[in-house]
Amino acid sequence: MLGDRTEKEEVIASRIESHTQPFKNSVSPLIYSIDYINQSLRDGQYFFIDIIREGILLYDTGKAIFAEPKILKRNCGNGQFLNDYFS
Repeated sequence: MLGDRTEKEEVIASRIESHTQPFKNSVSPLIYSIDYINQSLRDGQYFFIDIIREGILLYDTGKAIFAEPKILKRNCGNGQFLNDYFS
């Protein structure tokens, strides 16, 4: 469990975990706001870009739109992201 989850996020995670208990493999839900995801896409974070590119849409409320991901050049790196992540 993440220490910085809101009460609503805890409820969502708990429901997902209880519904997936019968599965052979454990499920660890990652819960992010659309604003956080979109900023991560704009920053070129590979994790979110891969999810958008390779993910399977299970349900769409039609209330949110993903930002256009920034594709980083191979040698560019994302120094600010790394500084923020590891500080």
